[in-house]
Amino acid sequence: MLSFIIKFIPLFLIFGLGYLLKRAGFLTKETAGFFLKFAMYVALPCLIIPRVSTLPLSWNYAYLPLIAIFILLSVFFVFFLATRIAHLPKQKQGVFLMSGMIMNLSFILPFYLMEAGEELLPIYVFFNVGHDLLLYTFVYFIATLHGSHKLYNPIMHGMKKILLLPPFWALIVGLLLNFNGLSVPSFLTETMTQIGAILVPLVLLALGAYFEFRIENPWQVFPVIFGRMALGGALAFFFVWLFSLEGASRLIVLLGGIAPLGFNTLVFSSLEGLDTEYASQLVSVSLVVGLFAIPLLLFFI
Repeated sequence: MLSFIIKFIPLFLIFGLGYLLKRAGFLTKETAGFFLKFAMYVALPCLIIPRVSTLPLSWNYAYLPLIAIFILLSVFFVFFLATRIAHLPKQKQGVFLMSGMIMNLSFILPFYLMEAGEELLPIYVFFNVGHDLLLYTFVYFIATLHGSHKLYNPIMHGMKKILLLPPFWALIVGLLLNFNGLSVPSFLTETMTQIGAILVPLVLLALGAYFEFRIENPWQVFPVIFGRMALGGALAFFFVWLFSLEGASRLIVLLGGIAPLGFNTLVFSSLEGLDTEYASQLVSVSLVVGLFAIPLLLFFI
């Protein structure tokens, strides 16, 4: 037990450092946003390409995007039924529905890498593809339906966002190299590995800087967070059993199932004129819950 706790201390310390740097005025949310973009758009692709190009491919990986989509749509269905009873204001209802379908995959990434290793990072990316396909199409469409800023075609706008994501193209390049039996030159692999090494510290510093713990109406916050994580976790265990998933595939599905609410809950709320204060509370409080829930899950599995 002690050795398990010690293993995660560096993650918590870097997260705490990000929070302290923000409180001291050295790290702003704008800088933290740049950290996350650099991590996801530069460092993550640098790790993806060489690892996907050498990964022994399995049909089990093809299930991962579908599992992510099924988990999120199932949670959405339950949340949608709940709105028929709760009768929330339109802008708050939009946030409520989105919160069930946006995983904070940036948050679970350091935990995944610590358990699975960088060599199995592509499995995380396969799961992420399913999540992002739903995120930038159906989830964004839900935001526009409940918001005050209407887009002419939110589905096409979302697909355009997906096609501009560097991790998506890094996955494609890695798969093309893999299928053709090609490898990345050693000097490029070393360069990309050096850049990719800053991925986890940047993500944790940014998450710490974004962290704010405040609750105005706990009865509208905690049930949403625990409902999302409990439903997602139960569905994750079901799909692990259904497809007999093992190793890193099992790990990413379980972590994704109980992941905190993603930052795009707040981003989409701001873009489409939803209840941003409610979205901010949900995202921040779910981070705290995730800090305890994810290590606890890893301990028992």
